[in-house]
Amino acid sequence: MARENMAFLTGSVAKAPQVAKVGDNYIYAMAYVNVSRGLREVGDFRKYMKCDNPVIFTRDEKWIREIETWQEHDIVHIKGVIACRRIKKSSFCSYCHTKNQSPGALVYVNPIFCEKIKHLEDDEECLQYLSDHREISNQVFAFGTLCRDPKKMKVKDGLIVTQYQVALNRKFRIKTDPSDLKTDFPWVKSYGDNAVEDKKRLHVGSEIFIDGCLQARSVNRHAICGQMYDDAGKPMFYENGMPVLREDEDGNIIGCGEKYDWKDRALEMVPYEVEYIANIYSDEEVEEMEKERRNQILRDKGLLDEFEDEDEDLSEED
Repeated sequence: MARENMAFLTGSVAKAPQVAKVGDNYIYAMAYVNVSRGLREVGDFRKYMKCDNPVIFTRDEKWIREIETWQEHDIVHIKGVIACRRIKKSSFCSYCHTKNQSPGALVYVNPIFCEKIKHLEDDEECLQYLSDHREISNQVFAFGTLCRDPKKMKVKDGLIVTQYQVALNRKFRIKTDPSDLKTDFPWVKSYGDNAVEDKKRLHVGSEIFIDGCLQARSVNRHAICGQMYDDAGKPMFYENGMPVLREDEDGNIIGCGEKYDWKDRALEMVPYEVEYIANIYSDEEVEEMEKERRNQILRDKGLLDEFEDEDEDLSEED
């Protein structure tokens, strides 16, 4: 499998970066950068724009020192790789306000080069800059292998969305990561015609090339206040279905046990085009699977006997 995992971003710094230090030692830098992309599916992508704000994260002192100089409304250029890190995400119970932590993944762009280009005065100037540079502001090129089968969803206004996770082999080693960490596992969301084809053609083990962009969005999560998680990051329950709650040193329950919602952030790849490289379902295989799906619908309705000839064309009865 070829190795390609590159993000090219040109955008405006959304707010002052976070830089962590212990004494004189730099630990990490994190910044949110506003980028733009044209909406190609509407036809003339030069007249339409969508903004996203992916997170930039690094433990490399060279780039930490660079990011430390950034200010809100700075225009910056970044070349980096899409990376993932297992972290604990914090949320607060809406009933008792207890702070809870649950296992999660931070998907980010790890810079292998970044620099400040210039400073603009306000949000309006930054927005105009993003509009003028939308064709180069948010670019992703990646070879990936599916590690989950595609899941198709329909969202509002009839737009079809297909979601799947891919394994990306790093083309560049992140020297602050363990030497055996060479693969990342971001999610992909395809829309419209791309979504339909991805759902039909792809499966675990399919190899693809993505020409696309990054999409940052807010995600609704659910949690039970005080619930414990196992080593695999799964919420723990007793045999009777009740959640296993944390306890303090004296055996007192931490949290109220109520279910609540909280807002999380997700960063995923959105393809403009998906090139199918290997291990893709053929036209014949797709047709056979569609026929079997139709037959199963009829079986479930009691309209097709298990011993009937399934080669008969049943498309009119679906």
